[in-house]
Amino acid sequence: MKFPRYLVAIVLTGALFIGACSHEGGGSIAVVDLGKIARETGQDEVIRQRAEEGQLVLNTQLQQLAAKLDADINAEREKAGLQPGMAPTQDDAPRFQQMNADARQQLMQAQQQAQQQAQQLQTDLVVEFRDALMPMASEIARQQGASVILSKDAYVFWAAEAADISDAVIAAWIAENGPSSAADPAASATAPAEEPAPAAEGAAE
Repeated sequence: MKFPRYLVAIVLTGALFIGACSHEGGGSIAVVDLGKIARETGQDEVIRQRAEEGQLVLNTQLQQLAAKLDADINAEREKAGLQPGMAPTQDDAPRFQQMNADARQQLMQAQQQAQQQAQQLQTDLVVEFRDALMPMASEIARQQGASVILSKDAYVFWAAEAADISDAVIAAWIAENGPSSAADPAASATAPAEEPAPAAEGAAE
């Protein structure tokens, strides 16, 4: 499964970014466009790639579980003297039907858990990026006399251009971290899509 950039943008939009500067008093408010910063620094692609790597691990685990469930059912069929494609006897049929139902249920629960873990991973990656931005964004805001930073993406309806420190944060990020090697979208466009994990064959019978 591939994570399109628009999914990363959605998570970024939902990431609240408020940094209170250390000095007291009624300072002004600065805003940042997290989506723009992620795109311009290449971090949206970094997040997408790392999320895909995590999804690949989860898919592999699902494939291994499906294979194990299938092997367990086949082992029981062999114990019952059943050849591939042979229907169980009337006495054994309920037992194998229950095994198949249990395998399907177990695989479905694993798939749901994997989906939740993948979503949590992407959220964690965005929070990690946001937290890495905080020190430099806070310093830039202090220099401009601001006491609060808000995320322009989701929490600001309108802001004067002078209040937007996104470009300064982008420049500070690149100066400190360098341009991201994942910033070139053409490189990732040619990457093969990950095939979804198959269901257990025995569970599908």
